[in-house]
Amino acid sequence: TDKFTLSSKQWLLEKDIDSKEGTFVNLLKNPEGYTGYRGPHIWDAIFRENCFSDRFMNLCKEDKTFYRIFSGWLSNTNMQIGINFHNKETNKTYLNVSMITSRLLNSKERVDNLFFLYSLMIKAFKKAEPLLIEYDYHSGNKEEDEKTLALLNELFNSEGEEINYLSEAFNETTADFEYFMHSNKINELVSRFRNISSIIDCVSCSKCRMHAKLEVFGMATMLKIMFSNNYELKESLLRNELVSFVNLFAKLSKTISYIKYINDTINYSHHMLLMKYLCIAVTSFICLLFVNCYNTKKQKVENKKQQ
Repeated sequence: TDKFTLSSKQWLLEKDIDSKEGTFVNLLKNPEGYTGYRGPHIWDAIFRENCFSDRFMNLCKEDKTFYRIFSGWLSNTNMQIGINFHNKETNKTYLNVSMITSRLLNSKERVDNLFFLYSLMIKAFKKAEPLLIEYDYHSGNKEEDEKTLALLNELFNSEGEEINYLSEAFNETTADFEYFMHSNKINELVSRFRNISSIIDCVSCSKCRMHAKLEVFGMATMLKIMFSNNYELKESLLRNELVSFVNLFAKLSKTISYIKYINDTINYSHHMLLMKYLCIAVTSFICLLFVNCYNTKKQKVENKKQQ
């Protein structure tokens, strides 16, 4: 049926996919990060205008899955801007653990939805393995093209151990998702996806808008892969789609790794703080004991003099 042959051009607006007026951007030199732009109104519009109720249990099965995908994307965004937090006052960029903790780690739901999105990306990545390996990565830079293919081959080794390990470790598939994949409301979901892409056009920060568009494009490609058969992928998947898809997969992988790093850092900091308090307590106790002994000894000397 038509719902299993969806292309990204149905998931996104035509102009969002390929444009002759596009600008080349080096993503390694322009990573996603904190810019000072305040966009709660954009996120509010994304969730409000797509009928996502505040009460999660009231959502239908399709809505629950769609909500979790975009909630996971929000979680990933919060992590990325926290990883590359630029302080304009000091002109320094650093890892803002406090921001990441308050915006992401303190919310179990947001962390769960992040893992859910990552598990879907892994499934799509695994499904697209033949195409990713055989694709002609011709960018004009032979060295970079060979490096790209080598990295993919490293991930998809002869036995597929790396991606299989990830697939088993991050298996977040639910009955709701299976229902989502066979939903008769797919056209409605596509309409919402395109609506979200349009809302992002309202973002005034050009860097924020670029990364948001790229990530929405990556999620659209993920869904395209999951709803298409292998032949359709080979015939229809474009270079820009692969770039956005692999870029989002890399960001999510980085986010997941930082969760463990930050938790370990926080636990280590708590341990060191506890040790510091313990040292202060022990030092204070020794000082008090010394003072008490000194006063006792002094009192005995004075008593002897009086006698």
